[in-house]
Amino acid sequence: MPIDARTITLNACLTVWALRLAWHIGKRHTGEDYRYVSMRERMSKCGTAGYYVLSFFLIFMLQAGLSLCVNYTIMRVTATSSLQTFGAVNAGKQAFAWTDYVGFSLFAIGFLFEAFADSQLTSHIADTDPEKGKFCKRGLWRYTRHPNYFGEALLWWGFFVVSLGVPNGYVTVFSPLVMSLLLRYVSGVPLLERKARKHPEWAQYEAETAVFFPWFWDKNAVAKHDDAFEAVASEDKSAQEQTQSKVN
Repeated sequence: MPIDARTITLNACLTVWALRLAWHIGKRHTGEDYRYVSMRERMSKCGTAGYYVLSFFLIFMLQAGLSLCVNYTIMRVTATSSLQTFGAVNAGKQAFAWTDYVGFSLFAIGFLFEAFADSQLTSHIADTDPEKGKFCKRGLWRYTRHPNYFGEALLWWGFFVVSLGVPNGYVTVFSPLVMSLLLRYVSGVPLLERKARKHPEWAQYEAETAVFFPWFWDKNAVAKHDDAFEAVASEDKSAQEQTQSKVN
C-alpha cells in the first residue's frame, strides 16, 4: 500500500528533530553525562550483581518503555493514516485536515524554539566576557529558564494534534503528556535546577525568570531567602567531608 502525505511528513519531522538533537548532544558532550555518572555511582554500592540488575531495569528497560510510550503517537499515525487515506471511503484523497496544519505548525514552533535556545546557550557558554554571569539571560532564556525543554514539549504536542486526524488518535494523548511531565518534573528541570542552586547567582535568576512556560521577566524581582540552596550546599559539604574521612 502507498504511504500517504501525512505519514511521510510526520516521520520526516521526527527524523529532522532526531538528527538535530543527536548532533547537538554529540557536539556538546565530550564525556559521560554527569547524571549517568551519579546513577552509576549509586548503583555500584549494591554490588556487582545489583549493579547489573539495576542497570538493566532502570536504564535500558525503563528507557525502552518510555521511548515506546512517547513515540506511540508517531507509531499510531504511521500504522493507520495510510490505511485511512487509501481506503474505500477516501479513495486516495490526501488533503490535510486542519489538525495537520495546526500540529505541524506547533512542531515547527517547538523545533525552532529548542534549536534557537540551544544555540543561544552555546553562545553564552563560549562567551569569554567575565561580566556575562553564570546563567544565560540572552534571547529566549530571558523569558524562561528552560526554553529548550519547553520547545521539546511543544513539538511533541504538535505530533499529538496531527494524530487527531486518524481514527481514535486522541488516545495517544498520554505520549506528549508523559514527555511534558518528565521534562518539567522528573529528569529535566528538577535535576538541572538542583545543580544550579549551588551557585549564588541562582536565587536572583530564579526570582526574575519564569521556570518553564515563557513569560515576561520581572526586572524588579527580589531574590527570596533560598532554603533549598542552603540544603543542597549542606548536603554537598557533608558528602565532601565523608569522602575526605574515607581517604584519611
